[in-house]
Amino acid sequence: MTATKKIALALIAAASLGAATTASADPYGYRHGHRHWHHRHYAAPVVVYPAYVAPRVVYAPPPVYYPAPPVVYAPAPVYAPAPVVVSPRNTAGAVVGSVAGAVIGNQLGHGNGRVVSTAAGAAIGGILGAGAY
Repeated sequence: MTATKKIALALIAAASLGAATTASADPYGYRHGHRHWHHRHYAAPVVVYPAYVAPRVVYAPPPVYYPAPPVVYAPAPVYAPAPVVVSPRNTAGAVVGSVAGAVIGNQLGHGNGRVVSTAAGAAIGGILGAGAY
């Protein structure tokens, strides 16, 4: 290596060492337990509270209360009794109609059908004789 290069290298090393020394200087007392914000002196913040103002008195008329309307019940509905259908029992007519129907049914029937026609004639004659149709 030439002498010029050695001198240039020595100057670069000296400049680096000088910059490192300045950076590690302890201006705020880190080694003594102090932090840097303790050394900056700021004014304490000033808090301004508004002066007390009494509330404005408002005069209003008193509230008006209306009574509840009276409860009126409608009268209960009156139901008429259900109509009753009364049919007079015509027992004599039912007996006469049954006998007449049995006689007619017996005359119309033949053989074994005569019993059935007599019973049917008696039933139909009783209904017609009583007037329940």
